[in-house]
Amino acid sequence: MFDNKKKTILSLIFATLIWASTYSVTKIGLQDIAPFTLALIRGILATSILFIFCVTKGLLREIFDFIKMHLGTTLLLGLLGTFLLQSFNNFGLKYSSSIMGGILINASPIFILFLSILFLKESTSRNKILGIILGFTGIVIMTLVGENFSDFKTQNTFFGNIMLLAVALCWAIYSIIIKKNISRFQPLTLTFISYLVGTIFFIPTVLINKDPLVFHAYSFISWVIILYLGIFGSAAAYLLWNYGVKYIEVSKASIYQYLSPAIAILLGFLFLHEKIDTPDILGIIMVFGGIYVSQRTDAKQK
Repeated sequence: MFDNKKKTILSLIFATLIWASTYSVTKIGLQDIAPFTLALIRGILATSILFIFCVTKGLLREIFDFIKMHLGTTLLLGLLGTFLLQSFNNFGLKYSSSIMGGILINASPIFILFLSILFLKESTSRNKILGIILGFTGIVIMTLVGENFSDFKTQNTFFGNIMLLAVALCWAIYSIIIKKNISRFQPLTLTFISYLVGTIFFIPTVLINKDPLVFHAYSFISWVIILYLGIFGSAAAYLLWNYGVKYIEVSKASIYQYLSPAIAILLGFLFLHEKIDTPDILGIIMVFGGIYVSQRTDAKQK
């Protein structure tokens, strides 16, 4: 019914769809839970779920072998893919604006393009570059046009913007590392290791910051949010993304993340009755156009 190419595209789309929903969900959760505490609980839940799947799939030996043979890579997966990425994201959005966040975080496909050429020897093409430019332009249009810039300067700081760029760079390097190892190890193995190590790094951070661990004080909504972020926003989305990266060039896969703001706008229109402006429509068209153009390279190579 579905060949690898269709499964790859669907996995990348679903991963992006889940991540598009996590921004607003996380924002609500942070009203009750400290940022590092939320990240820790989310990581523990995701790690536990992934561990159960690893056991049922008989991957424990592969996990131990990977950690033993690639200890440095193991630490990098946890640091870049989980700990630093979520930390930079929290601080970046705290000291900068959502406007800059929407632009700078989505710069990762540009980083991935250069890193994939440099370290993975992936081919570059006019269509791939044009697709990234179209998609990023669509992001800028959806993010900037129609915004109120009265407090734009006061919201943005150099530190905050650097943190947001660091999010994009962390994701780019993480994706490159995943791609270099995905042919020899299962996506589930690498996803579990990423969250296991990243979650361990969050433990001393929570203790040092003296974040409260008052589980009994969390509301029902907060626990629903924790479950959603742990099961879908972490375990499922990362696994889907890593599966997709296995069967497609990482520079092409990265362009799918441009769908995140486009999907968020469409979901707001369908379920929250939010207004879609002409710039939003133009941006969405450019995002889908960028994905389409970048994937045309496959047909030419065949």
